Amino acid sequence: MPMINVASSYIDRCRDRRTLVPVSLGLFRNSMYYYYEPNYVPVISTYSLVYTRANAYMGGVLAPNGDIHFVPYYANRGQKISSEGTVSTYSLVYTTADAYMGGVLASNGDIHFVPYSANRGQKISSEGTVSTYSLVYTNAGGAYSGGVLAPNGDIHFMPCNAVMGQKISPEGVVSTYSLVYAGDSNAYSGGVLAPNGDIHFMPRNANRGQKISPEGVVSTYSLVYTANGAYNGGVLAPNGDIHFVPYSANRGQKISPEGVVSTYSLVYTAGTAYAGGVLAPNGDIHFVPYSANRGQKIS
Repeated sequence: MPMINVASSYIDRCRDRRTLVPVSLGLFRNSMYYYYEPNYVPVISTYSLVYTRANAYMGGVLAPNGDIHFVPYYANRGQKISSEGTVSTYSLVYTTADAYMGGVLASNGDIHFVPYSANRGQKISSEGTVSTYSLVYTNAGGAYSGGVLAPNGDIHFMPCNAVMGQKISPEGVVSTYSLVYAGDSNAYSGGVLAPNGDIHFMPRNANRGQKISPEGVVSTYSLVYTANGAYNGGVLAPNGDIHFVPYSANRGQKISPEGVVSTYSLVYTAGTAYAGGVLAPNGDIHFVPYSANRGQKIS
């Protein structure tokens, strides 16, 4: 760690510029020594889009080359932003209203759009080739919402209004499997991969938790709190707990690696409050505001 004895005027300039923050190491032989820590100040900015329309995209995926792809919902063009900040569009093979909701990066670098009302799967390769593939099960009312990459490379689509689970293998084989609990409108929204390889579906209107094991065994478990529109998305905490993101729920809820479901108090609740969440580098989980007028996190 570099150390240097500096004048207080220079320290003040560092503080003003908010680039490096001097931290005192103490007095040694009548001289004050410091080391420097970066002080990252977030800069919020906007950038122009090439294509816009109402309800254009729903979710995004980071590609291996650093591009961020927006997942087409109502859009009739794909759109991405490069790591250098260049925004560009590309042609899609299939478009429709409410087409895809969320996306998943496959083990080979392909980005798969998760079919909501689409009757075709669609993906873009790492070389930029867009292609479609047949699905076994479709539902024009909104089949799947979000997806999860399993440890074996399968991509599982999370059942929203679907009555069947569906996945695509690394070899491109699409197949379905039976669910234990299905039939509710907007049953689940999003999913989370647990440390043991289980994929948990996040309960929205469902009154049961549901998961699929690495061996393909589907099972349900009791929830402590249920409500219509309860949760939307989930986040894996550093300790292995999976936190459900409160959408209209008035209680937080989580499941531990041992399968213990518990609830906790929230500071702020509202209808359609949060949708999705993010794990911060310090371990805090931030709920992403949808209709909420307050940010909320759990440390």
